[in-house]
Amino acid sequence: MLFFRPIGVHNVDQSMNNESLNPNAPFSLMDPGEQRRRLAMLNLPHMAPLTRYISEIKQDESTERFIPNFDPCDGGIHAKGLFLLDSPDQATVASGFVSRNNMDYASKNLCVLLKRAGIDRCNTLIWNLTPWMLADNEDPITDRAFLLLERLIKLLSQLRVVILIGDQVRSSGLKINRIAKTQIIPTRYPFIGTFNMRDDAKEDILKTFLRVAE
Repeated sequence: MLFFRPIGVHNVDQSMNNESLNPNAPFSLMDPGEQRRRLAMLNLPHMAPLTRYISEIKQDESTERFIPNFDPCDGGIHAKGLFLLDSPDQATVASGFVSRNNMDYASKNLCVLLKRAGIDRCNTLIWNLTPWMLADNEDPITDRAFLLLERLIKLLSQLRVVILIGDQVRSSGLKINRIAKTQIIPTRYPFIGTFNMRDDAKEDILKTFLRVAE
């Protein structure tokens, strides 16, 4: 059962070849058909400004480095909560999206905990402080990253909270707070190793997400 139908995508949902596929389930972006479906949604009203934002970054940076898409199954510009990671990973490269439905266990953990916390998907947006793939040992915490984040936040008129996920992004909380001018909530990264070995890590993230839901 779908717990969220993105704004304005009813016709796209009806066109899915596999009606049993739940696009909100962990790992759903393993399916190439689901990847194509989301690509077709990138210019819907809640997504078009974000798609232009990515195009402008590519043009401004004149970079050939990989920059993924926002997930159109999230809330787009209507998001009230921005879940901020540090930089794209290989699972993001494989799907083409920054998404809770990517093909890695950290994304699965994020997907499950957001659902358990009762956070409506239409209220969320997941992104990275640095929007492109980093080279080995390259720092995601740069002045350019903060400037791009500021541009993004200006597109999110309903934003109420920014959730900083992982140690690197959490270390920049004060600067992000000055940019976002809204509530900042830090939490751990749902890495599979820590997540499986330590129940307190799982509960800590869940408590944070419950706080966000409130």
